[in-house]
Amino acid sequence: DRIATDSAPVAQEAPVPSLKERLAPALAASLDDLQIEVIEDARGLVISLPEEATFPTGSADLTAAAQALLHRIAEALRDTDASIRIEGHTDDAAIRGGRYRSNWELSTARASAVVVFLVTRAAFEPSRLSAAGYGEFHPRASNDTPEGRALNRRVDVVVIDGPLRRESRAPDAAAVPVP
Repeated sequence: DRIATDSAPVAQEAPVPSLKERLAPALAASLDDLQIEVIEDARGLVISLPEEATFPTGSADLTAAAQALLHRIAEALRDTDASIRIEGHTDDAAIRGGRYRSNWELSTARASAVVVFLVTRAAFEPSRLSAAGYGEFHPRASNDTPEGRALNRRVDVVVIDGPLRRESRAPDAAAVPVP
């Protein structure tokens, strides 16, 4: 028996742009002006926002520029099924006075401020968001220089779950049967 085949050419679908490629236009002006970085690491796709682009020193009050930037990020991520973790990070310089008693409190307040903004002002789905504050304990650079400390004072928007990542995730430890 012969199997019939259709020899007509098949139209190729355009490749679906990656999330990183989709974010590029939304963040283009900010990538250079505000020293924002978009990288992929073990956590997922990370949009790293330096303190100078987001908050006044020692504060968890978003700047107007940060609000505009977060609106663009929210729009770029809105039509994905990705879960987003907002991570606050600081340098290791001790906090002196002010509202926060520790870097841990400041980093958590900043992450929470971003989540609240995304939900209340950018109409982002709350069930897709979480906040984490890491204080000075997850540095990107040495805290021995002003440049290193500046790199460590940041908020990371981490895309931890998306259409392409979902299939490749390891099963939860709780889902493994115990003998």
